[in-house]
Amino acid sequence: SQEVERVGLAVLDEDRSALSRDYAHHYISSRYFDYRGQLTGLRDADRLLADGRIVVVLVIPARFGEELTAGRRVVIQTLIDGTFTARGRTVLGYVESINAAAAGELHFQRRSHE
Repeated sequence: SQEVERVGLAVLDEDRSALSRDYAHHYISSRYFDYRGQLTGLRDADRLLADGRIVVVLVIPARFGEELTAGRRVVIQTLIDGTFTARGRTVLGYVESINAAAAGELHFQRRSHE
């Protein structure tokens, strides 16, 4: 089976807004990821990825909520340990799927408040 579950995930939320928490929650609540906590910087991410303690880091930029609220496009960075190619590809698919669902939901919420 190519299925991969309970992959170690950490979040670097540089915005710390309600919208960024909502976005991160889509990953945290997924059966595919095992949430390992918030990071304080990319240095932490590098160390945890190198040690193999996590496989994915979700980096939410500052002003995420502000940009979304203004209807502007926001780029999210996702760091994935690609040591094992098949696992990396599978995890990337999960990330893309969750991102699409989260983006659709956030877009719908924004539109319903206009």
